[in-house]
Amino acid sequence: MSKKNKSTPVAVMDPDEGVQLHGSGSEGAVPGRVKSFHGAAEEFEETANGREWDGRLTGAKARENSLSGSESRLRKQSEALANLTHARAHHRGDLRAVLRGITEAAARALEVERASVWLFNQDASQVRCFELYERRLDFHSEGVELTVRNYPAYFQALERDFIIAAHHARTDLRTREFTDDYLGPLGITSMLDAPIRLGEKLVGVVCHEHIGPPRRWTADEQNFAGSIADLTSLALEDMELKRTEAALRESETRSSSFMNNTSALAWMKDGGFRYVYVNQPFERFFGCSPQDIAGKDDFELFSMETARELRANDEKVLNTGETLQTFERVPSPDGQPHSWLVFKFPFRDATRKRFVGGIAIDITERCRAEEALRGLSRRIVAAQEAERHRVARELHDSVNQMLASARFRVQSIRGKISSDNEQLADEAAKATELLEHALQEVRRISRNLRPSELDDLGLPAAARSLCEEFQKRTGITCDLNFGRLPKRVPADVELTFYRIIQEALTNVEKHARASRLALDMTREGSSLRLIVQDDGCGLEAAKPPKKKSGFGLVNMRERAAFLGGTLEVISSPGQGTGIVVKVPLGRSFNTAPART
Repeated sequence: MSKKNKSTPVAVMDPDEGVQLHGSGSEGAVPGRVKSFHGAAEEFEETANGREWDGRLTGAKARENSLSGSESRLRKQSEALANLTHARAHHRGDLRAVLRGITEAAARALEVERASVWLFNQDASQVRCFELYERRLDFHSEGVELTVRNYPAYFQALERDFIIAAHHARTDLRTREFTDDYLGPLGITSMLDAPIRLGEKLVGVVCHEHIGPPRRWTADEQNFAGSIADLTSLALEDMELKRTEAALRESETRSSSFMNNTSALAWMKDGGFRYVYVNQPFERFFGCSPQDIAGKDDFELFSMETARELRANDEKVLNTGETLQTFERVPSPDGQPHSWLVFKFPFRDATRKRFVGGIAIDITERCRAEEALRGLSRRIVAAQEAERHRVARELHDSVNQMLASARFRVQSIRGKISSDNEQLADEAAKATELLEHALQEVRRISRNLRPSELDDLGLPAAARSLCEEFQKRTGITCDLNFGRLPKRVPADVELTFYRIIQEALTNVEKHARASRLALDMTREGSSLRLIVQDDGCGLEAAKPPKKKSGFGLVNMRERAAFLGGTLEVISSPGQGTGIVVKVPLGRSFNTAPART
């Protein structure tokens, strides 16, 4: 066996002490347990393994230090996020206070000099620094503005990327645009920016800016920056929610004030027609509180007849989905009748549930005044008709008789004039002719004032006589049709229809330039219907007459309205004009066969 080289240092392990011993291998060396060649080989192998272990221990130590640093950062970041979450709950809606806390916490957790929040303006053409915190100075500021179009690469990246981690901000393609007028003057070398989004919309950016040697952002720091942006987004949502809630409260206050100070009654009903809201005028009129009426329907509050009327209109609104303007009769709690002009409309709430809203205006006094006015008008018309009747009879019984007697006497004198006196005979003949014309004119005036046929034979006969005289005078052909009519129509209905026909014929003669006219009168259910249609030039029915001449369309409508009826004018240029009148008759009239 060969001997070891005495100059070669060896390292052995003392099995008792567990430490490495250094020696030269000579007899005077610190004794070890390796004495043979085989032992020397083992000693060499152990020495090599020891060096490897040193390397592994160094790497493990580095990893341990790195892990310890990472854990420290994560702990700091977690504490910062937890504190910010608590602060957000405490300062909810106070955006300025929340953002101050966010920038301070972010700057300290990431150990950066500057942390800031930037928000876009309305059209996203500029971004404004809403909050900036400088750590060394412990100072907050705001107000710097940047124009978006001057930094296209950065803002395109902001739209596209989750995080902009610019380790070398002055050379990074996304951020180097800021070098000359922002990064350089402020000494910023590294940027860690996270976009702020509300839903899918980009509304701003959170910036973390490092001053000093360029810095490589770790994955946990990038995730932390994203969390800071999310917290900022939540703070903006809180602000918007607070603003919306304030606007809603203000709107509700205005609406409540408006609804409670109006004289109109207002209410809301759900899809089952149960009351969910009534205003104070409603409560005062019906003498109830919201608790008394909430959840109840009309059948629990009103009589069966009233409830059915209200329900029918409510159902119509929901079924058609359209606003309804109508009149309803709902009595007061003491039983006094009241008339209401009602507007009902459908709507849905945020959950798409259907409701019926309503506003009612008490028009009882107006209806009474209108009824009194209609009564006065009826009495005036009745007085006029009575006077016309009287004058017509005077003309017929007095003036007409005197003219007939004068004509007879002139004719008698004419027969006694000798043939030699031709001039006197001609004068007598002219006098007779003038008296005949006077008699015809008196009869026409008397008929217009009050036709005797109307009183003696009824409406169809009087209308036929009127149309025959009209056709003879104007040359306009009249087609008459009288369907199944009552044996005798009430006198006021007969007179109203006769006057409307009379005025319609006058309008045709003066304005229509017609060649033919059709008159149709028949019973339709419990009403009497009249249609007068010409083939003339037509008129614009929507335009009211410029002046009330004769009865006119206005007076024709009023006459129909006096009897609870309606008058409708249907016309278009070149298509003639039609007048449709409907007046209720009641149920007590028998129907007779058509008169021919």
